[in-house]
Amino acid sequence: MRLRLIGAATALEAAHDCDAVGRITLGAGDRTPVALFVEAERFRARVNADGARIH
Repeated sequence: MRLRLIGAATALEAAHDCDAVGRITLGAGDRTPVALFVEAERFRARVNADGARIH
């Protein structure tokens, strides 16, 4: 499966030696139609986008 975000703006936070196992949440954003959140023990990413396509 592949996820393509259209018109994406990102915010990332990470620590050294982070564990890659975590959670991915895709849904509607507060200010944009699409919001993607990636969370692990020492890593967080927030992506807001105008649209998304899943292939």
